[in-house]
Amino acid sequence: MRPAALVPAVVAALGLVAGCASEPAPPEPFNVPPAVDTAPGVGGTPSPAPITLSPEQEELYGPRVELPGGLLLKQLGKVAQWGGPDDGDPNTWGIRLVLDKVEVDPGCDGDEFFTPSPGRDHRLVLSVRIETSRDYDPFRDGGSPKYYEWSTIGADGVSEAPPSSMQECRHGAEIPYDLRPSAKYRGEVNIETANPTGQLVLLDMFAWDYPA
Repeated sequence: MRPAALVPAVVAALGLVAGCASEPAPPEPFNVPPAVDTAPGVGGTPSPAPITLSPEQEELYGPRVELPGGLLLKQLGKVAQWGGPDDGDPNTWGIRLVLDKVEVDPGCDGDEFFTPSPGRDHRLVLSVRIETSRDYDPFRDGGSPKYYEWSTIGADGVSEAPPSSMQECRHGAEIPYDLRPSAKYRGEVNIETANPTGQLVLLDMFAWDYPA
């Protein structure tokens, strides 16, 4: 065969190879899992499933309402809890706290000599109950929340720094800081604030609207 006669054959062979290379890839096996829909999440991470409470848990804790920033909005008379061997398991806890009442600028014992006016113009008196579990550990779970572990958010949405001082309103009503396991306590916490209305925040974990 002459060299010129080889040209069409070579061109045809190259066209066949090129045609084979451009064929679509075979479909993936059926056992390949589908892509995860990450649209609700951030940074390609799927959004966690919402936490649902049983009727018994909702009766104890109240409805679960999570505010922007992660605060849990609580209701008066419902349990807020933390600590314990496994902080993610609601059945293991160290401290339970119930806020029963928030009084704004109530009358206090004594006169102004014993109970000066609050430095931030308003005084909140919190009626609380505290219970510790048998697994309570003061080094892990802390003591009863003191005045500087509370703060407020005003009606304008601005967070106020925790108070730097506390004036007792009713003598002898303060809850002791040191707690023991399997114990119950009742008493009051006094908070000074510039906000007569707003949200009360505890430990950057829980919030209550006031006045309720």
